[in-house]
Amino acid sequence: VIVDVVFNHVGSPAHPLFIDKAYYFRTNADGGLTNWSGCGNDLRVESAMAERMLIEALEHWVRAFNVDGFRFDLAELLGTNFLKKADAYLKKIKPDIVMIAEPWSFRGHIAGELKTSDYASWNDGFREFVPAYLGGRSNVEAAKYFIGGSVGGVANEPWQSVNYVESHDDRTWIDRITENHDKNGHHPTLHDRRNTHLMMSLMTMSLGVPMWSAGMEMLRSKRGVNNTYQNGDLNALDYERLREFPATVAYMRALNRFRIGSHGRALRAKHLSDGYLRFFEVPGSSAVGVLYNAAGNVHARRLMYFINPTNTHVKFALEG
Repeated sequence: VIVDVVFNHVGSPAHPLFIDKAYYFRTNADGGLTNWSGCGNDLRVESAMAERMLIEALEHWVRAFNVDGFRFDLAELLGTNFLKKADAYLKKIKPDIVMIAEPWSFRGHIAGELKTSDYASWNDGFREFVPAYLGGRSNVEAAKYFIGGSVGGVANEPWQSVNYVESHDDRTWIDRITENHDKNGHHPTLHDRRNTHLMMSLMTMSLGVPMWSAGMEMLRSKRGVNNTYQNGDLNALDYERLREFPATVAYMRALNRFRIGSHGRALRAKHLSDGYLRFFEVPGSSAVGVLYNAAGNVHARRLMYFINPTNTHVKFALEG
């Protein structure tokens, strides 16, 4: 159980704003509240009592409910100092605590700073890469980078990259990539469904931590609406789609079983050593192949994976 904590801003009714506005909240030169959260009030985490309040809240979740970890919303607004302090504090209570950051806000991005920590980060680069790659707008080098867990970029180790293409915010995957002109994937085309299966295989076979959003297995659609936080009907899961798209449901189930099973051990590498991955390319094509555990240095089966996002057949040369 990973608890999503939203400490970067507060809501209503009365809260610390009415205790000491300038102490608990960030303000601009005119004394107004800053809005890098998009919610109109950014908590001033660097104040001693605000920091204490958040640390004690996290401690309570761990001690009272024994949660496995936390995902920090808009973690850039909390800052690396607080995030590392929270991690160190909680590890004294639960050494295997899982810490995940949404590493951006409207102000900036801190995934690079978190590479030297024990945090994993939501990988927004992966989110943008997959539809671009399947849509013919990306290339082999990008595919190699993201299949390799984004190591050398936003991650020092594969486990630091939380790979995803859809979350609770914004459009669903199928609405985002659908051929339908109104971005409404409620009735996906055959091409939409084929691209979804390619996406699912790419998510499964990329090093890092795959993050699936509820309903993706049944091609969940919000009927093209981008921001649905006030639309309960669009956010609800339509389980009739389980019967409408059984092949996609079965495909994701099979991929997940493979990934977490003994055959998929090579995909769960915590460290990317030299020679662990060997890539295969086709001149002039964005198709790519990869051999996992290529050097045979890890106690795991060697795996091969090929993906061709184009509309033409390709032939890989595996010798050499």
